[in-house]
Amino acid sequence: MNAGVESERALTYGTQGNGNRPEFFDGEVLKWSEIAGLAIGEIRYPAGYERKNHTHKHACFHFLLQGGYAERHGRRSSVYKPLNVSYQPRGFEHSYRGAKETASRSFTIELGENWLARLREHSIALDSPTNLQSCLAPWLMTRLYNEFSSMESGSVLVIEALALEIAVEAGRQKHIATERKEPRWLRQATDLLNDRFAESLSLSQLAALVGVHPVHLARTFRQFHHCTVGEYLRRIRIEFVCRRVLQSDSPLVEIALDAGFSDQSQFCRTFKRATGLTPTEFRSATRPRRYSP
Repeated sequence: MNAGVESERALTYGTQGNGNRPEFFDGEVLKWSEIAGLAIGEIRYPAGYERKNHTHKHACFHFLLQGGYAERHGRRSSVYKPLNVSYQPRGFEHSYRGAKETASRSFTIELGENWLARLREHSIALDSPTNLQSCLAPWLMTRLYNEFSSMESGSVLVIEALALEIAVEAGRQKHIATERKEPRWLRQATDLLNDRFAESLSLSQLAALVGVHPVHLARTFRQFHHCTVGEYLRRIRIEFVCRRVLQSDSPLVEIALDAGFSDQSQFCRTFKRATGLTPTEFRSATRPRRYSP
């Protein structure tokens, strides 16, 4: 199929398409379309929405844009907040309940068997549920959602490429999870960064707080987190900014200061480098959209 025809097909709304009803039709579908072999949709769920134990015929990624929900799988339970990205393999049995106080809005991508086979050819086996902890995943999803919402020339190719990146990131996280257990002091250091990200903690100060040498901290941190301490800190700050943008109408300057950024131009550069969007573009991209029927 040529790009022009595919672009036209990608602009399909409502229940049109090839007749294969996506499984995310259990909520209010704001928009959905079939793009590059993927079924993609933005769905709204009313406050307190609940679905009992069920399974899916297709693997899927979920990106929570608004609200929240609690998911149960056997004896395990997980709570999802805005910017969380999760993956569910086909046949995954689970139940969920939405937040009582607010409606939820989710961006969902269904992967057909051809996509999974294509990934397996490159040794990426997405066969287990995953809550993507990587800071990269929500930025990739945000960019994909923005392309899906605007659907400009070339968007189909961009969406396919971003979907592949997200799948690779999910496979990489699964590989990281099998590595040896991180030492307790490293967990403490990570918790300190998560709790005190707005402060100007130096590597030496952080190392002293957990009782190790700065060089040992830097090497071990990179081994487990696959980034430097400074890169991790910037990601945490950007994630804080994104959550505040999603949950409030506070001025961007105020949010940036609360996140620990003292220079506005540096904040804008850092934000765009991490997400691919300026802070203003991110706020616009993640607001509820109105789609023509």
